[in-house]
Order: sequence, then structure tokens, then C-alpha cells
Amino acid sequence: MDSVLSVSIGDDDASAEQLEAAAGNLREELLGLAVDDVRPVPGGPAPDGARGVDAVSLGTMLVSLPVAQPLLESVIDVVRRWTSRSAGRTVKIELDGDLLELSHASRDQQRKLVEDWLRRRAAGEGSDGSGNA
Repeated sequence: MDSVLSVSIGDDDASAEQLEAAAGNLREELLGLAVDDVRPVPGGPAPDGARGVDAVSLGTMLVSLPVAQPLLESVIDVVRRWTSRSAGRTVKIELDGDLLELSHASRDQQRKLVEDWLRRRAAGEGSDGSGNA
């Protein structure tokens, strides 16, 4: 059975074009793992009066992967390393309603958040959404 992991990225310092390029780079890194697929979330039509792309949709992708703790850990590690490459980068990862947010957390805080989130996932808890920074 496969799981679908939602990965939403942002970058306080990036334009829509830069965010799109960064998302593409992260997608390529994730595809280097044994995941089944990584696809962007299709954006809906822009609201009336909007002048740009939907940054939320632009920075969100769905990662399909077999249910396997080591693979999930690898995906999280790739995303965490990607986030650390720029001070303004943020990421929200959600699986089965369990949210992990690594926005503006120090490296040690990120490590602790990831360990706690993965421990909940391994124990089958999830869905309390307490993995925020």
C-alpha cells in the first residue's frame, strides 16, 4: 500500500519564478529516491483581480511512496537538507493529517521535530499536528 505525502514549500526571499525553480530542484532530488511519483498540485484558476500565480499551489507537491519507514526518513532528510540551503525557506509536510513544519527552526530544532514526527509515524499515532516550529 502506498502513502501520499504532501510537501508544501515556501521561500520568503524568492519570487514566484524562483520558487518554481526551487520546487523543481526539490522534485528532482525526491525522484532520485525510491518514491513512486512526485507531482505538483495543480493550481486552480486565479481569483478575479489576481496578478500572479498561486504560490501555495506552485510550492506544493504530492509524493507517492510505499509505506516504509526508511524511505519516509530519506524523503524527510532530502526535504530538510533542501530547506537548510536558504534562510528564508519553509516547508510543511503532511501525511495522514499529521503535520510537520520546519519553518524558521534551527538545525537542532528541526532534527528534534523530525525525530518526534517519525516516532509518531512509526508508532501509528499521527494526526495530532503537534510537529510545528
